[in-house]
Amino acid sequence: MNSKTRRLRKSIKAISPVLAVLMMIAIAIAGSLITYAWVTGYIGFTTEKAGKAIMIQSVANAGNNLLVYVQNVGEGTVELNPENCLYRNGELIPCDITINGVPVAAEENGLLSEGDTAELTLTDGAAAAGEKVTVKVTTLLGTFTEKSSYPALGQVAYLLTVETVGTGGAVTKNPDQETYSLGDVVELSVTVDPGWIFSGWSGDLTGNDNPATVTVTGTMTITATFIQLIETTLLADDFESWNTWDTTSSQWYLSPDQDHSGRYSAKSTDGHEGYFDCDPLNTQGSVAVTLDFWYRLSGGVDGGDFEVRFYDGSNWDYIADLGDQGEGSWQHFAYTTTHSQYFKSNFRIRFDSSLSGSETVWIDDIKLIQDSVVLLDGGIMIGIQVILLIGKDIPHVDLVHTLPELETIMKDTSSVILKMPEIR
Repeated sequence: MNSKTRRLRKSIKAISPVLAVLMMIAIAIAGSLITYAWVTGYIGFTTEKAGKAIMIQSVANAGNNLLVYVQNVGEGTVELNPENCLYRNGELIPCDITINGVPVAAEENGLLSEGDTAELTLTDGAAAAGEKVTVKVTTLLGTFTEKSSYPALGQVAYLLTVETVGTGGAVTKNPDQETYSLGDVVELSVTVDPGWIFSGWSGDLTGNDNPATVTVTGTMTITATFIQLIETTLLADDFESWNTWDTTSSQWYLSPDQDHSGRYSAKSTDGHEGYFDCDPLNTQGSVAVTLDFWYRLSGGVDGGDFEVRFYDGSNWDYIADLGDQGEGSWQHFAYTTTHSQYFKSNFRIRFDSSLSGSETVWIDDIKLIQDSVVLLDGGIMIGIQVILLIGKDIPHVDLVHTLPELETIMKDTSSVILKMPEIR
């Protein structure tokens, strides 16, 4: 042996006996933990193929039957065949499949959508007391999941959590329970407070049906969103001046002989009748508009002699006949529409009179109120009340704007009052 070899051997240090013993102990402990987890069922197997994946959520005894709950946790729909999808302790056994409360025929494949859970029932397959069962579920494409456990007793219970966004309403469940079984059908009903609207469902339920039904497919969370309406006065006229009406083509006139408030009202008589139209109003962005006014009849005004109409941009639509509605006192009329055909940039109101002899109509204190919502950037909702000063030379303000647009309006329109309550 030459001197170089002797020097190399001397430079190599052996592992300390103490360190070697500690490493062997650590390896033994890790192996024991893995074996324990495997034996007690804390480790399950799930395979993925092209994004497909399923997972056994739970296994339970229900009488003499064994229930296996498997969820699609991958991408796209997977298929389960009742004849060859379930193994119990390594043995392939036909089972019954229920998806979203609907049983799958024995000769058909069950289609399990993303996120949904299927209930597999193995008749007379319940585990004995203290028996540990290994179940394996396989899709038609070969994706499988496996789990070893001591089955729980009875059906698995699932939470159905209903949350709300906005304080303007509530949701009730029918049946109202803390937990539900797979396939249970639950009806959700919404009640809405005045000044709010129900915007819709999100989470495990979509749309805006009220009431809505949902089938329990596992643990579910559903959110109901409520949005506060912003009340905007687009028209307010007490006829103390002649500001917002088409007086060129109308025969109606201001009169001091009757008034609901102030000194004057708008009046129509024989020879001073026909159409009485307001100037165009921008009702775009509305969810509802309400016409509110007071009127008085005299001299035997008959049905058809005094009507209210709305202009939808192309036609004058009949709204109400106020003839023959009682005389000798001021009467109140209010009408709300949610029809989008009236949410136009050139919406108008028309009073149509056809009078003879001593028949007379007065109207006073007219308001057109718009309900709307404002959505700002980032999805923040903020209440903004825009008051148009009738008779002033100011531009019209649309009610749906982004924050930069509103800032521009505030800078350029000093005659518009913007009142901003707290952000919700």
